[in-house]
Amino acid sequence: MTLRIEKPVVIEQKGVVLESVPGAAATPAIVPTIAIAGDDWGTRIAKLVPAEALGLYGSAVALVQTPSASVRAGALWVIVGICAALTIFIRYRSTLDPATGRPQWPAIAISLVSFILWLTAIGAPTSPIALPEGLAFAGPLAALLWGAVLPYIYRGE
Repeated sequence: MTLRIEKPVVIEQKGVVLESVPGAAATPAIVPTIAIAGDDWGTRIAKLVPAEALGLYGSAVALVQTPSASVRAGALWVIVGICAALTIFIRYRSTLDPATGRPQWPAIAISLVSFILWLTAIGAPTSPIALPEGLAFAGPLAALLWGAVLPYIYRGE
């Protein structure tokens, strides 16, 4: 399986003269638009959210059982760092284009931003990122808007 995001390719040719027949008027033949399927909206959003980091983070956080708030916050930041590094590694390998040997760097960056927004959305005490009480709605709202709009902005390569 690849996490490489495939942009839909549209090949359009109109009014192409195929071949003129002696005695007939040369009329252009209409060639229909051909769309080669790429990833749809749902597939793109699934590929841009780092499920490997979300699953690992959720499981690892459950293991952090300490009464000290500062030790817990430090442990959560270490887990965030490990999950971010794992996301970069996995996304680099899974978006690598076999023809060019280049990964989809925008998709990797988007996955990292998605992970950080997810951490902001879940908030304290599960996340080390805590918004002020009056702005607690901003994290989930940002994650919601990011997930809804992003597949329309980044369509792949």
